[in-house]
Amino acid sequence: MGGDLEPSHLDLNFVTDPRAANMVLTSRTPKILVPVQTCAQVAWTNEHHSNQCLASHNRKPLACKLLARMNFQTWAMPRFINSGLLPVEGFNRSLRLGEGFIPWDIVAVFSFTHPQLFSERMRLSNLRVSGYKMDWELVTDSSFQDNDVPNEVGQAEMFKRVKEQDLLATASELIFKCQATEDKLLLPIPVILHVGLLPEIVGMVLALCLVVALAARVARGVLNASIPSRSGQISTRPDTGKSKAT
Repeated sequence: MGGDLEPSHLDLNFVTDPRAANMVLTSRTPKILVPVQTCAQVAWTNEHHSNQCLASHNRKPLACKLLARMNFQTWAMPRFINSGLLPVEGFNRSLRLGEGFIPWDIVAVFSFTHPQLFSERMRLSNLRVSGYKMDWELVTDSSFQDNDVPNEVGQAEMFKRVKEQDLLATASELIFKCQATEDKLLLPIPVILHVGLLPEIVGMVLALCLVVALAARVARGVLNASIPSRSGQISTRPDTGKSKAT
């Protein structure tokens, strides 16, 4: 999962390590690319998890332990991530990006495990990461077989269309299939560390501290620049009449 077909952008995955991304794209390993434009055709909203978790049964889905985190994602992502996604001609976008988060990893995994949820296969060539953008070309020859995943240098397969409602329904069924009692639930350590809003709160506090520190530094610089230098001025003490250089 990674890549942005918008020429002037690079997604977070690739920009984190452009060199590693370029090594993968230019290798002969068979590749299925799931770029931003594919993932952005799906939006997970509150309705996909609230009803499941609000049901008053003795046994609730395991995923409901992450309810606070999911609610935060549906609030934060439309404001800070989805609003910055640029449209690319020929690619649909979910109509609910303004109220939900993009299930990036689910879309990527399903492109391999549930290819029936996707359509309009495409083949890209001359893939490579150059600076902070991804270069690519569309292969117009559609004669390749359905099971023919390209393994040439700089080539990859991708899907242009996602069946959003079918994918969300399949994801919901899988996510909420695992049941657990409220009082006897043992979660693995990685899940415990991600329960609730703790990671987001810590990140927001650190970001706020950084902003405050930078603002204070800028304000101090402006204040120092606005105070005229007093060196060379002569002051006279009224009590002695003696002059003193300051």
